[in-house]
Order: sequence, then structure tokens, then C-alpha cells
Amino acid sequence: MSAPGRIYAIDVREIEQLLRADAERLAWELLPACRRDGHYLVIGSLAGEPGQSLKINVDGPNRGMWTDFSQSSGSGFLGGDCLHLIRLVLFNGEMGEAIKWAKSWLKIDDLDPARLDIRRRDARAAAEASALKDREVKEQKRRRAVALWMGSAPIGGTPAEYYLRGRGITVEALGKWPGSLRFHPEVYNKDEQVKMPAMVAGMFTPDGRHVATHRTYLRWDPARGWVKIDSPNAKMVLGACGGSFIPLRKGASGKSMADMPADEPVYIAEGIEDALTVAIAKPDLRIVAGYSLPNIGSIVWPEHVRTMVLLADRDTKPKAIDALERVIARQQARGMHVKRVLPPIGFKDFNEWLQRGGAGERAA
Repeated sequence: MSAPGRIYAIDVREIEQLLRADAERLAWELLPACRRDGHYLVIGSLAGEPGQSLKINVDGPNRGMWTDFSQSSGSGFLGGDCLHLIRLVLFNGEMGEAIKWAKSWLKIDDLDPARLDIRRRDARAAAEASALKDREVKEQKRRRAVALWMGSAPIGGTPAEYYLRGRGITVEALGKWPGSLRFHPEVYNKDEQVKMPAMVAGMFTPDGRHVATHRTYLRWDPARGWVKIDSPNAKMVLGACGGSFIPLRKGASGKSMADMPADEPVYIAEGIEDALTVAIAKPDLRIVAGYSLPNIGSIVWPEHVRTMVLLADRDTKPKAIDALERVIARQQARGMHVKRVLPPIGFKDFNEWLQRGGAGERAA
């Protein structure tokens, strides 16, 4: 028999896994004002007021992970796992107290060695099952993403072409449409809960693996023609896009990224439209679109790619400026030489400059 009150050690990772297995019950206890929204419980913030800025995943392979979009930290939006949620909600950031509370909540703070071993095995089994499910879900999404792109048509003569023409981007100016861009007339939009036309774009890792498909949902406007839908989620990604990009122009060499010259820089913009705007002016550049700043920061370029030119938006908001600086710092930490190019003052991005009469060549 174990001595009364004796506490046996359990690895923090095992504690976290046990918490994740019961993430929904934990979230309701920590933040009782939250509400269910699909795979998430949502609430205003860590303070516990009603709202939807803080999202806690309580289903699927990312169960237990959370993000508070109302706040930012040095690495992006504030977020983390179950233990970090406990320490911030209950203990003002003190992890030691959070671990003690978690062990008590899980009822493993006074287990004897035999019972603790059983819980430890349960934690390992749950972690392995979660990792397997995570891989399966990601692969299923990747296959769906590839199937969507493969089942789409070249954009010439489609609403996708007319949408880009409305943004000042024409095939006459480009010479040809990038092969990564396609059009599908019926792509499901989970927010609108209907199928609608969309420009779709393949997203590839630097080694050429198709991992996700970007979707720009379109609608017909009698006054303006084909435009993006009026929604914050007009652009979405199917699949795990982390570290990937949309290839749009191979540059003067015309070679794949694996075979490109070592001294050739890669020009990257967040959006497809900005990247194509620069491609119009400078067709000899290697240009890709990275979808978002955090994603651009996560790209691990091949060893022979040494220079990245970031075609950045001109955003004056402190959070946006901080996000841009973090991307640059992350890439520099990997040994990349990073250059930043901005549109003129008064224009948010390069495509806006083009649409409002800016000279494309000067923009590039």
C-alpha cells in the first residue's frame, strides 16, 4: 500500500492528453458562458464574457486546442492547449498551479503506482489514437482538395476569368493563365450552406506536393459583373495548407522550384490578385501567393532558395505590422535573405494601385 497522501509523478504531456480526451467538459467548467458552434465552444475571451472571439476545439484531432482572436502574442494570436487554458483562466499564467489543479480535476493527484500506470497507459493510447486520426483526417482533406482542383476547368472563358478581369488582370497582359488556377461552378460553402461558383487554386509545398486547394467564392453582380461574395470568408482553404503556396509564375528560368537557379529570388504575396498584378509588370520573376502572413512565415524553402521578396500590403494597424515583422523574423531565422516591397502610400495593396490607375511596372 502506498503511504497516505503520497503523490506519484506523471508526465505533463500525459496530463495534457487526459485533459484533451475530456476537453468539452473541461471547457464548460472553466468558461460556463461558452456556447457550442460546430466543432467548437465559443466565448468572448479568457475573461469569460459571452462572444465568439475565443474558440476551443472540442471535437476531432485538434480537440483541446484553442485560439483567442481578440488578443495577440509574440507568435500570433493568443492560444494553446488545455493546460495553458487552465493557467490563464484560473491562475494568472502560473503553470505549476495549473498542473496541480489539472491533476486534482482528473483525479490522479493521489493515485497509487498501479492505478497511475493504468492512467498513463490510457494517456499514451489516447495520444496514439489521436495522432492516427489526425493523419487520417488530414489525408482525407488533402485527397478532397486534390479532387476538387482536378475536377475543375481551366479558367479561360469562365466566371473566374471575368472576376480577375474585373480586378484589372487579363490573359492578354499575363500572356497565359497560370495552370494552378481553375474554375468550378459548384463548390460547397459551409458558411452559406450552399454550392456556388469558385475560382480554385492548387496549393503546393516547395517539394511539389499538392496539399490543399484555395477557394475564392464568386457571385454575379448586375452592376459589376463577377465579384467575390460579400463575406469575411469569401476566400477559404480546403486541406492543411501550412507551409504551402500557390505557384503562379516560374520566372525567367521556367524551371520547377527544385531545379531553379540558386541566385533566383522568390516573390511572394498574400493574395492571388496582388501576385498576378506584379506578374503582369514583371513576367520574368518567380511569383507565388502564400494565402496569409502566418502561412508565409511557416514555409520552409529548399536550401538553394536564399532570397524571399515579400510583396506586402500597406497596413497601418499595429497588429498587422507586428504580424509582418514576425514573418520576416521567422524566415530570417531560417537563414533567408528577406526583402520587403510595399505599394505607394495611399494604396492598401498592389492590385488596388493597379485598379485605381497605378502603373503596373512601377508597382513591381
